[in-house]
Amino acid sequence: MGGREREGQDHDTGLGDSPILKQLLNCFSDVGSPWKALADDSRRQMLQLLRDEEMTPSQIRTRFLLTLPAVSTHLRVLKDAGLVVERRQGKYRFYSVNFDTVSEVVAFFDTFWDQRLQKKRSSTRPASRR
Repeated sequence: MGGREREGQDHDTGLGDSPILKQLLNCFSDVGSPWKALADDSRRQMLQLLRDEEMTPSQIRTRFLLTLPAVSTHLRVLKDAGLVVERRQGKYRFYSVNFDTVSEVVAFFDTFWDQRLQKKRSSTRPASRR
């Protein structure tokens, strides 16, 4: 398979037979993966900037010690991963968070907050005094 999983192939997660979880893992195994895009600190910071408002690459650049071409490269990675969307207006490009994809990433982590984790959290709390 050459290092890439075929589309639709299931991953063994060890987390049960959740079809939603399998679908998410299959979706995120591609090259334009949100997981790979989020691995970079600058891209995570850009997502935080774009959380509340759309911005142009030039506006984003003022917040980083990066060149405009570097900002554009990071934005392309985020866009390819589906984490941001681009809106063109004349000669300008505006970027904003794609909350649909971000919510899928959040949903993946939500799978960890099940009863097992709640039980673990409860067992690590000190006993309350009566």
